Amino acid sequence: MTDDHAKKAMSAYEGAVMQTPHLDQLASEGVLFDRAYCTNSICGPSRAVFLTGKFSHKNGFMSNHDTFNGDQATLAKYLQTAGYHTSVLGKWHLVSKPQGFDEYKLLIGQGEYYNPRFVGSNGDTTKTEGYATN
Repeated sequence: MTDDHAKKAMSAYEGAVMQTPHLDQLASEGVLFDRAYCTNSICGPSRAVFLTGKFSHKNGFMSNHDTFNGDQATLAKYLQTAGYHTSVLGKWHLVSKPQGFDEYKLLIGQGEYYNPRFVGSNGDTTKTEGYATN
């Protein structure tokens, strides 16, 4: 799953302004939403809504200044229970440590676009050469 993309920013959608072959592969092998609605347009709260299936006022994460309560039920935890390997890579913006993921590599804060640093599930911080999207 990917999030936080405008429709024109993925070539899986008609009228895109760029080519995104890896995202297109995810879309062709999985699900491509053509009628998705945003319950909260702020990045962290939007992720919390997707993870929990609850509106922001119900999951407790209403702004990027809040701390997500990872103890609640999440999609990642349900997938893990069903035997899926789960991971998260990139922005987290939920302040708390991810739960329900077998591994993660999180950008620090907003993240650097070039030579980004990631905090891994093992607690180590690593620097990756090149652009963050690579």
